[in-house]
Amino acid sequence: MTQYIAREYTHDDPMKLLHILDKVCDHRPWFNDHQWKDKELRYTVARRYLADAFLNGKLWEVYTVSEDNPAEITGIMVLNGIDYYIDARCHFIFFDHKLASKRQLCLEAMQWAFNTYEVHALRIEIPTYAHALIGWARRKLGFRYEAEARPLSWPKDAKQLTAKQSELGSRRYQATLYEDSWHDVLTLSVTREEFEARHGRTLQAEHRTSGRKHSTNAGVERGSGGHAPSVHAEPASDHEPVPTDEQP
Repeated sequence: MTQYIAREYTHDDPMKLLHILDKVCDHRPWFNDHQWKDKELRYTVARRYLADAFLNGKLWEVYTVSEDNPAEITGIMVLNGIDYYIDARCHFIFFDHKLASKRQLCLEAMQWAFNTYEVHALRIEIPTYAHALIGWARRKLGFRYEAEARPLSWPKDAKQLTAKQSELGSRRYQATLYEDSWHDVLTLSVTREEFEARHGRTLQAEHRTSGRKHSTNAGVERGSGGHAPSVHAEPASDHEPVPTDEQP
């Protein structure tokens, strides 16, 4: 049985950091054309991004654990731009480019973020060329385009927007250069209330069934010694077709 486990990144192994940097720098959607064509610049951008997440946000190492093989680092999860009680941005990169088997892990990390920082919403940014990823984030994690099927604070009498209308407005115009063409970057979000309504009962049931320690952190186990919690996932299952190399 294969399991995925996330734990707080520890800055104690230079070779581990180099391995993570190598994998992140192969992740095309994180870089515009100018950065992608300059390997040294790409590594500088990645180092700064990971350092910011480590110092000012939350950075997790994701490990694949199975009975036949020792724990192997297989990705990272990032929470940054944290505005307590308001929102935060989340990013997931899995080095095997498979998302289906990491869905539970992503959901538990999101639940942990809602409970720990008490944010009202979580947000992700995805370039418009990553169509498959946008669909997966919406279907499997519950993200919506900004203002999609939501009451607006102004004007009060405005009708709720459809997904198509919201998609057109949920973007930073020409925010990234990809293969010599400018692309918009879409912002998607999920509020705590929306997340709980869609995933709360399922996550609680998963923890009761698995016998994991359950607390106010929705099944996330707290580590010892003041470390950030470990986030455990369900056994791996890759039956669902998933996007390749298109992760936020």
